[in-house]
Amino acid sequence: MKRLLVCLLFTTTTASFAAKEFYGISRSIRALGMGGAFYGLSDDEYALFYNPAGLSLYRTDGQTMLSLNAQLSPTVLQAITTVKDAATGSNKSASSIADKLTQFQGTPLYAGITPFFPYYVHKHFALGLLVGDTKLDFALLGRDIDTTVELTAISDSGLIAGYATDFLEETLHIGMNVKGILRGGGKKSFSVADIAQKDSFDLDTEKLGGVGAGVDFDL
Repeated sequence: MKRLLVCLLFTTTTASFAAKEFYGISRSIRALGMGGAFYGLSDDEYALFYNPAGLSLYRTDGQTMLSLNAQLSPTVLQAITTVKDAATGSNKSASSIADKLTQFQGTPLYAGITPFFPYYVHKHFALGLLVGDTKLDFALLGRDIDTTVELTAISDSGLIAGYATDFLEETLHIGMNVKGILRGGGKKSFSVADIAQKDSFDLDTEKLGGVGAGVDFDL
């Protein structure tokens, strides 16, 4: 029997917010492995973030657990170390920094970690506390002396609750959740000249985008 899961998105925020564009609050490794097709399944605790209607598909008795996950591209730590050393080393000319960054051109550079996500999930209902869900993404634009490092660093924390039910003998599933989220960080670009001048290469949260709070509803 086919199932229909309905997903709409409504978002409200305070006047102060950290990033000017949307970044997913939390990502499931299982969903990433499915290429995002998880939206039509969403039958575990991550339905809170993908499609709350999937909570009505949960088959296990209620359970309370602590979830940890991390995603890391193979060379992101090397790239971070290279940029940090370039900003603090003795040879900080723009040309030498550009040479060191050339090796990462065209390479995906990202990292993500959810260090603390306790949750309770039962069929139809889930509640989770997200603490310090952090996303880091590097993009190297341009070449040689015109190389620019575009950095996105965002951290989310908050409380999420969701409820779902089904109709017509489980052919129609409808769910809703509410997420109260505190977000810090943002997106900023640095030229090799900025990196060479340590005072210009500042990763302070306020200068990357600030801190803001918002309430998000999924239906």
